[in-house]
Amino acid sequence: MFNLFGGPFSTVISSNFSSGAMQWLKPIVEVLDDLIIPITIIVAIAGAIWVIILGVKLARAETADKAQEAKKALINVAIAIVASLVVIWLLVWFASSLPSLTGSQVFDPISSTFTN
Repeated sequence: MFNLFGGPFSTVISSNFSSGAMQWLKPIVEVLDDLIIPITIIVAIAGAIWVIILGVKLARAETADKAQEAKKALINVAIAIVASLVVIWLLVWFASSLPSLTGSQVFDPISSTFTN
């Protein structure tokens, strides 16, 4: 697949999934590698647009109750954006450190055995 952004999983793909028991994982990691940065960009843009909309809603609130609701919604969106970006970062970190975490023993799901 063509990766416009040079994704974070490229070193994992080239060094750990080229042969051996984890060959079945290569297509999954390639798809993640192609999608992780565009997904991050989409989450950030959607969150920024929603924060702007809620900010306008907060500024235009006529009553204290509506202002309080808009403020709560704004805080919830900010928390959701941060949580989404943290989860994406953790996915990248975990996937890139997966080969070192498994050590020399790798589980082959096809034969249901551990191999070196």
